[in-house]
Amino acid sequence: MNRLGFHYYPDEGHYTDADLSAWLPALHALGARWLTLRGSAARAVPEPFVRGLLDAGITPIIHLPLRIGTVRPAEITGLLDAYAHWGVRHVVIGDRPNTRREWEPSEWGRSALVERYLDRL
Repeated sequence: MNRLGFHYYPDEGHYTDADLSAWLPALHALGARWLTLRGSAARAVPEPFVRGLLDAGITPIIHLPLRIGTVRPAEITGLLDAYAHWGVRHVVIGDRPNTRREWEPSEWGRSALVERYLDRL
Protein backbone atom coordinates (compact mmCIF):
# COMPACT_ATOMS: atom_id res chain seq x y z
CA MET A 1 0.00 0.00 0.00
CA ASN A 2 1.35 3.39 -0.86
CA ARG A 3 0.60 6.80 -2.19
CA LEU A 4 -2.22 9.01 -1.08
CA GLY A 5 -5.15 8.00 1.08
CA PHE A 6 -7.84 9.54 3.20
CA HIS A 7 -9.96 9.01 6.28
CA TYR A 8 -13.66 8.75 5.45
CA TYR A 9 -16.46 10.16 7.61
CA PRO A 10 -15.90 9.66 11.37
CA ASP A 11 -19.17 7.77 11.70
CA GLU A 12 -20.93 4.72 10.30
CA GLY A 13 -23.71 6.52 8.44
CA HIS A 14 -22.23 7.10 4.98
CA TYR A 15 -21.96 3.64 3.45
CA THR A 16 -24.80 3.63 0.92
CA ASP A 17 -24.51 2.98 -2.81
CA ALA A 18 -25.22 6.69 -3.34
CA ASP A 19 -22.30 7.62 -1.07
CA LEU A 20 -19.98 5.29 -2.96
CA SER A 21 -21.11 6.68 -6.31
CA ALA A 22 -20.62 10.24 -5.08
CA TRP A 23 -17.16 9.74 -3.61
CA LEU A 24 -15.44 7.36 -6.04
CA PRO A 25 -14.95 9.99 -8.77
CA ALA A 26 -13.47 12.44 -6.26
CA LEU A 27 -11.18 9.80 -4.76
CA HIS A 28 -9.97 8.79 -8.22
CA ALA A 29 -9.42 12.42 -9.23
CA LEU A 30 -7.22 12.87 -6.15
CA GLY A 31 -5.29 9.68 -6.84
CA ALA A 32 -6.44 8.00 -3.63
CA ARG A 33 -5.09 4.49 -3.15
CA TRP A 34 -6.53 3.77 0.31
CA LEU A 35 -9.46 4.89 2.46
CA THR A 36 -9.88 4.43 6.20
CA LEU A 37 -13.45 3.52 7.14
CA ARG A 38 -14.83 3.68 10.65
CA GLY A 39 -16.46 0.46 11.78
CA SER A 40 -17.68 -1.06 15.00
CA ALA A 41 -17.59 -4.40 16.78
CA ALA A 42 -21.38 -4.62 16.49
CA ARG A 43 -21.69 -4.57 12.69
CA ALA A 44 -19.55 -4.56 9.61
CA VAL A 45 -19.08 -1.78 7.12
CA PRO A 46 -21.48 -2.96 4.38
CA GLU A 47 -19.95 -5.45 1.98
CA PRO A 48 -21.09 -3.61 -1.19
CA PHE A 49 -19.25 -0.49 -0.03
CA VAL A 50 -16.08 -2.42 0.76
CA ARG A 51 -16.18 -4.36 -2.51
CA GLY A 52 -16.93 -1.18 -4.44
CA LEU A 53 -13.73 0.37 -3.14
CA LEU A 54 -11.72 -2.75 -3.92
CA ASP A 55 -13.19 -2.95 -7.43
CA ALA A 56 -12.17 0.68 -7.94
CA GLY A 57 -8.57 -0.07 -6.89
CA ILE A 58 -8.85 1.64 -3.51
CA THR A 59 -7.65 -0.31 -0.47
CA PRO A 60 -10.13 -0.15 2.42
CA ILE A 61 -8.66 0.09 5.91
CA ILE A 62 -11.23 -0.67 8.59
CA HIS A 63 -10.80 1.25 11.86
CA LEU A 64 -12.50 -0.20 14.93
CA PRO A 65 -11.96 2.51 17.58
CA LEU A 66 -12.51 0.22 20.55
CA ARG A 67 -11.40 1.21 24.03
CA ILE A 68 -8.78 -1.03 25.52
CA GLY A 69 -10.30 -3.97 27.33
CA THR A 70 -13.85 -3.45 26.03
CA VAL A 71 -13.85 -6.37 23.61
CA ARG A 72 -12.18 -9.75 23.57
CA PRO A 73 -10.63 -11.04 20.34
CA ALA A 74 -13.12 -13.94 20.23
CA GLU A 75 -15.97 -11.41 20.07
CA ILE A 76 -14.78 -9.95 16.76
CA THR A 77 -13.36 -13.04 15.07
CA GLY A 78 -16.45 -13.47 12.88
CA LEU A 79 -16.33 -9.83 11.86
CA LEU A 80 -12.64 -10.03 10.97
CA ASP A 81 -13.21 -13.25 9.04
CA ALA A 82 -15.97 -11.56 7.01
CA TYR A 83 -13.72 -8.62 6.19
CA ALA A 84 -10.93 -10.98 5.12
CA HIS A 85 -13.37 -12.93 2.93
CA TRP A 86 -14.39 -9.68 1.22
CA GLY A 87 -10.77 -8.76 0.50
CA VAL A 88 -9.95 -6.42 3.39
CA ARG A 89 -6.33 -6.82 4.44
CA HIS A 90 -5.96 -4.02 6.99
CA VAL A 91 -7.94 -3.55 10.21
CA VAL A 92 -6.94 -1.11 12.95
CA ILE A 93 -8.20 -2.10 16.39
CA GLY A 94 -8.21 0.62 19.02
CA ASP A 95 -7.28 4.25 18.80
CA ARG A 96 -4.15 5.82 20.25
CA PRO A 97 -3.42 3.28 22.99
CA ASN A 98 -0.76 5.55 24.42
CA THR A 99 -3.28 8.17 25.56
CA ARG A 100 -5.06 8.37 28.91
CA ARG A 101 -8.56 8.53 27.41
CA GLU A 102 -8.22 5.03 25.94
CA TRP A 103 -7.72 3.40 29.33
CA GLU A 104 -9.85 3.00 32.42
CA PRO A 105 -8.62 5.49 35.05
CA SER A 106 -7.50 2.68 37.35
CA GLU A 107 -5.42 1.13 34.55
CA TRP A 108 -3.64 4.20 33.23
CA GLY A 109 -1.50 4.88 36.30
CA ARG A 110 -0.24 1.34 36.77
CA SER A 111 3.22 0.31 35.63
CA ALA A 112 4.06 -1.72 32.50
CA LEU A 113 1.47 -0.02 30.30
CA VAL A 114 2.94 -1.28 27.03
CA GLU A 115 3.18 -4.86 28.28
CA ARG A 116 -0.40 -4.79 29.56
CA TYR A 117 -1.60 -3.41 26.24
CA LEU A 118 0.13 -6.20 24.33
CA ASP A 119 -1.31 -8.81 26.70
CA ARG A 120 -4.82 -7.60 25.82
CA LEU A 121 -4.30 -8.02 22.11
